[in-house]
Formats: sequence, C-alpha cells, structure tokens
Amino acid sequence: IAFVLVVVRWRSTLAGRRSAVLLVLAGLAVVQFLVAGLRGSRSNTLWPVLICLVLVHLLVLRISRKLLLVVAVLVGAYVYVYGLYKSAGLEVLDAARGTGSVAAIESRTGRDVPTLLLGDMARADVQALVLDRQLNGGAKPAYGITYLGDMSFLVPRSLLPERPPDKVAVGTDVTYGPGAHQMGWRSSKIYGLTGEAVMNFGPLGGVASFGVLGVIVRLVRGYYLRALRNEALVPKLVAPLLWPYAFLPNNDLDNVLWFQLKYIAPVALVIWLSVRVGRGWAPHRAGHGQVRQRRVLD
Repeated sequence: IAFVLVVVRWRSTLAGRRSAVLLVLAGLAVVQFLVAGLRGSRSNTLWPVLICLVLVHLLVLRISRKLLLVVAVLVGAYVYVYGLYKSAGLEVLDAARGTGSVAAIESRTGRDVPTLLLGDMARADVQALVLDRQLNGGAKPAYGITYLGDMSFLVPRSLLPERPPDKVAVGTDVTYGPGAHQMGWRSSKIYGLTGEAVMNFGPLGGVASFGVLGVIVRLVRGYYLRALRNEALVPKLVAPLLWPYAFLPNNDLDNVLWFQLKYIAPVALVIWLSVRVGRGWAPHRAGHGQVRQRRVLD
C-alpha cells in the first residue's frame, strides 16, 4: 500500500527519473525480504515486487523487454538460491565464501536446477505422483471435497469446528497411503491447479484445468490491455492486482485464496474507498469540490 501511494502521488516526478524508480523498487524488495521473506517464503518477496513492477509499467514508465529479461534472470537466481537456503540454512553462506560446495548442498537437499524448473515452478513431480496413484488404484478421486476444505479457513472455527478434508488431508493420504493423515502424517506439498484437479476428478479433471487456466489468462489479458490503453487511474491500479492470476497454475486453491487476502484485498480496499470518497464529494459540492474530486481520481 505504501508503494502504491508513493507511485500514485509522485508518478509525474518518477517518470523522468529512472534511477529513482529503481531505487524505490529495490527498497521495496529489501523491506519485503527483511520483514517477510526471511520467514522462509520466497513469494512474500517476489509477488509484491512483481505486482509493483507492473504498476510502474502502467503508471510511470514503460518497462522494456530487455529489462524484463534481466528481472527474469534475477527472479530465477533468487528462487534458486533461496530454495537452497530453505533446505540448507546458513550452509549456503559457506558456499558463497568458498568454504563449501554448491554441488554438495544440491546433492544433500535435492534442490538443483531441474528440481527448480520441474518442481517449484511446475509441480510436475508431485502431479506425476498424484496421477500415478489415480491410475494404479492407490487413491480415489475426492470429487471436489478439497476445494471446500481449502475454502473453509475463511470461516472461523467457532462457526465451523468440523472442517471438510482439504488438500493437506487428501494429499497426505495420496502421498503416503490411505489413512496416513489420521495417523498424524502431514504432507506440505503444493499440487498446483492441475494436480488438485487430478486429485479431485482424475486425469480428465487435470485436462479440464487447462481450460480453466486459459479462460483466466484471457480475461486477465483483456483487462490488462484495456488498462494499458485507458487513461483512467483506477484500471491501471487494478490491472497489476489481477495479472498474477495468469501465473498461479502452480498453486492450490487455498494458496490462491490466501494470495487474494494478503496481496490483493488491502490495495483493492484502498482503491474502492478512494473511489467511493471521491464520488461522495461531487453531489454536495460545486466548483472547488469538483476540482478536489478530480484530483483524487486523477
């Protein structure tokens, strides 16, 4: 929210100062990493920075494809190195100082580049496991129950003490065998849009999930292009909040809902309140009041 306020308030000043834009983005990345990323979540740093990068592209200055390529390389390097840190801890610093070996850390933790591409970014490994269990009779389809379970965290336990089985409960039984969750086992794997669809509806569900993703991408792309062409402020603020949906096929429903609450809802609430306040001034004030309203919305 603070970054959005800075960009909206001083967007004209920032438009002529690329170094200032980079400095503000770097500051956001450092703050996010220190207050949230060090807890072990790469997304706590990446998503806010990428969302704000799109905001800069729409409101301040156009981000070139060359710069996007640089950003992609930096993101890939960050995801890889921080993946090693999540598994090996401060041993990563030994490798950076030359007293340890990156290859040894990869071998011990299993976090190499193929794992990054196929596991962290695609969930292909765990999706293959779920599909194998389904095809060989090791697991039965959940028929949508995990989606209800994933949404149940939105309801206080005082109102819903008995929760439907979510993807953790069902996924644990799929991974370790029937009854594993009741025995105290817990799988922390993320299955992705396709993996959870296979878990619920079998192979056909996995195929259908790509149709759902295609619809989402089309809707998000259409709104983004309209915001790019539109001079109004509100669409340019909303579009950065929507585009990550096109890159969420590697997340389960509960992750997507948490993403909405954590990154989208606060900024969306500020935008909605701003528009409501601006509209509220116009009917009661003439002249000077209308000028104030335009300043709020411009």
